[in-house]
Amino acid sequence: SYGGDNGSLDVSLGSARSGATAQASPLQSSAAASDASFAWSTPKRTNSSFKAFGPQTHRLPFYVMWKITLLTAAGMALINFCTIWVISFVVEWKFSTMQACINGHSIWLGIAAFVGICAGLASICMVLIFTLAPMAGSSGAPENKGWLNGNNLPGFFTRRNMIVRQFATMLANMAGYPVGREGPTVTLGSNLATLITHRLALPHVTQWVE
Repeated sequence: SYGGDNGSLDVSLGSARSGATAQASPLQSSAAASDASFAWSTPKRTNSSFKAFGPQTHRLPFYVMWKITLLTAAGMALINFCTIWVISFVVEWKFSTMQACINGHSIWLGIAAFVGICAGLASICMVLIFTLAPMAGSSGAPENKGWLNGNNLPGFFTRRNMIVRQFATMLANMAGYPVGREGPTVTLGSNLATLITHRLALPHVTQWVE
């Protein structure tokens, strides 16, 4: 049989254990809560695989997509050919006029003719941009990149901007500005492709709402 002292000892040990358990319970509960939140935020790994069956962004007919692609390529080829031909013709005329003035009169008249031709071409370029299409006053490359990244640019890819940008590019190169055709040509391609796509794809994406 156990004596009184042993019984009191058992009671004291039991109360100590219960106190230790009570003190450890908040820590255990916080640890359990953190584990639960981690398990909830961690995505479950499965063996399932994603299968894509063709483009999911639109359901245009196959022939419409090919027509848009071929018309854009053919249109840009024609635009580039005309641009290079006109630039080379006008630049050759500019220098031949200067040389004729130098040979027939004096070098100062040749310089004045050259400066006058360049200033006239630059003035026409400026008037076209500021009066008809102010949004066509740059290469359009930053705006084009922003549009490809999902930013909306209302009124940028219009027929007027495309025509003015084309003539401004030719006039700037003919006037002798240190600019190239690469940036405006890329933007012209995006503009032309947008116009062709709106023209050919609109009947396939339009729906009547009652």
